[in-house]
Amino acid sequence: MSPVATTPTKSQPTAPTKRRNKWRGAMETTVFLAAGIALLEWFLPIAGVGQEEFLQPDTRLGCRHIPGKYVVWRMEGFSRGNLSSSSLRDVEHSIAKTPGAIRVALLGDSSTEGLQVPLADTYARVVEEKLNSVGAQKYEVINFACSSYSTGQQYQQFLDEVSAYKPDITVLLYNRGDAIENIRKPDKLKVEPRPYFYLDAQGNLQLDDAILAVNKAKLSPNPVLDFLRAHSSIYGVLSATNLSLLTNEPLYGKLKNAMDWVASLGDSSTKTFNKNLYPEQDAFRVTRSLIIELNKACKNNNSKFVLLLFPNTLSDLELGFQCKQLLALSKEENFHSFDLTQSFYDTGNPGSLFFEYHFSSPGHRIVAEQLAKLLLGLK
Repeated sequence: MSPVATTPTKSQPTAPTKRRNKWRGAMETTVFLAAGIALLEWFLPIAGVGQEEFLQPDTRLGCRHIPGKYVVWRMEGFSRGNLSSSSLRDVEHSIAKTPGAIRVALLGDSSTEGLQVPLADTYARVVEEKLNSVGAQKYEVINFACSSYSTGQQYQQFLDEVSAYKPDITVLLYNRGDAIENIRKPDKLKVEPRPYFYLDAQGNLQLDDAILAVNKAKLSPNPVLDFLRAHSSIYGVLSATNLSLLTNEPLYGKLKNAMDWVASLGDSSTKTFNKNLYPEQDAFRVTRSLIIELNKACKNNNSKFVLLLFPNTLSDLELGFQCKQLLALSKEENFHSFDLTQSFYDTGNPGSLFFEYHFSSPGHRIVAEQLAKLLLGLK
């Protein structure tokens, strides 16, 4: 009887071989993923994308600039360049003053920060150039302004940081929105983390740091997130996308708020939150008190206080009321003030001095011209 022919069969891989294949596949996937991320991180800066992330959380002020961060700004206007090593949108400055120089500190929000124009075109840089072109007196102008800062944050920033620089003159550019940002509804937790303020029963200004306390964990240094904010263009793209969706897509904002609310249910820090700390506040009364206290803090640090008022070229009734009140306050409290509105109208085309909301380069130059005249008169 002849033998029956059989078809050879492949041997099944043993268990160790299967494990090796799985590990090999996982390693290949990891390598390809890492290579893809590295390639994207290399390409995005070349394309000029992903460098608009410039703020990091801060437990005292809510946020501050990322030290030394390279920023390419395209959202309104255009600029590119590094923030200073001491977290300023400015050139490098030492804390020690140059002997014989008059040091000027600028406080403000995005209008003074000026990311919409090249650094050399900001009124901080232009006014220093103008001041130093007149006579032998040396001036040094330092720009401490930061996007989104309220009057309360600027006041706290002066106490915590600016006063150490010993400015001879401190200039604050005030805008209408600053007042709204100085207060919160006392029972509201879902607000921007920053120091808030209120007037007690005796009319004294008091700090409300409850929101900072509730968000302390989120505002504390995080090595991974801090590294990504400072160095990752992919993180910058995702962050910018999130901001754009929150600004322009109501449904996205509602969904994100709902998810944040669900996530906060297990947060024990909200259980001790005092919802009855003080009654609801008048935003402008609190702002008025903040400016009075900032003027006092400047005097205590041998610094003359100057209040600039944002140009009301849109004839905003609320801003007009506030400017009138603050000009009167400057006389009562003996500090210098100047309303920029007429200077902008005098150009004949005030609209050309803005992009959408912020100063264009010609707008910064007008502010610098008026501020230089004012500062030279303070000698």
